[in-house]
Amino acid sequence: MSRRVLLTSALIALLLGTIFLGPGVPAIRDAILSRALGMVEDAGFQVAYGRSDGNAWRRVELQDVAVSGHGADVQLERLELRYHLPSLLGGELPLSVAARGVSGD
Repeated sequence: MSRRVLLTSALIALLLGTIFLGPGVPAIRDAILSRALGMVEDAGFQVAYGRSDGNAWRRVELQDVAVSGHGADVQLERLELRYHLPSLLGGELPLSVAARGVSGD
């Protein structure tokens, strides 16, 4: 194989690996969450969390969550959002939400 083919193949593999595996890396997941929470703040809610887990393509779990805004003040031990992000290509987003240890007004 020529050097050019190897270099091109390596670059394509690196790009695809970044696209598919990147959202599971904590730093990238937290950057995506920061962007999403910025949109939530624009809607008038403040959200803070202690720790995040999961792969941003399918599931995000937040722990020690506090949500306030529009008359709500809620604390959650755990908030889990399950979805299938690639479904957005078909115009839908299946979403499942699970919460544990919920308290507040």
